[in-house]
Amino acid sequence: GSQTRVGVLFPMMFLSGIVFQAQLLPSFLRPVMNIMPPTYLADTFRQIMVGYSALYLLWLDFAVLLGRLIVFLGLGLRFFRWEQS
Repeated sequence: GSQTRVGVLFPMMFLSGIVFQAQLLPSFLRPVMNIMPPTYLADTFRQIMVGYSALYLLWLDFAVLLGRLIVFLGLGLRFFRWEQS
């Protein structure tokens, strides 16, 4: 369990621009970066808290994060069921 979590989270941190700026990634990795939710979260935090230049517009960051929240919350509500003992 925990090795799998580390194996997923560690590459996501590097490929989303949390550890270093996303502009430093090679061009062939940018499509991968664009599908990861931490990319938009890191971009939002950098714009609001530090004032770095943006990868995306702030409203786009919020829209992508809100859209993913709605989709995955809906999927969770639809497919997750508590088992009664």
